[in-house]
Amino acid sequence: MRRVAAVAAVLVALGTLPSCADDEPLPDAEDVSSIDLTPSATLVIDGSADVDIEIPARSVLAIRNDDDEAHRLVGDAFDTGLLEPGDETHVTFAEPATIEWRDRSGDLTGTITVVEGASS
Repeated sequence: MRRVAAVAAVLVALGTLPSCADDEPLPDAEDVSSIDLTPSATLVIDGSADVDIEIPARSVLAIRNDDDEAHRLVGDAFDTGLLEPGDETHVTFAEPATIEWRDRSGDLTGTITVVEGASS
């Protein structure tokens, strides 16, 4: 179930999740196929410090909970859901942006900076 939610999150972040409206075209397969689904970076939550990270647009960010407590990271463009210790989820950001996030389960905050450029 977590994998389905992660795939849906990727599609929503890319703006490629088709809507139910009849007048909107389906997304072009090339838009999604150009994304390498291997994470280009990992945001590690260990409960000890706030985290800022930079990733290229149209790449995958892994978010992993290495803490011994559950965490839920939320920002304008994503919500990880509750990550139990050892859990990991993936999020894709399509466009350059600066996304402030916070931990709804604790006091952690941070910034994800999405920059123009190819994934490394």
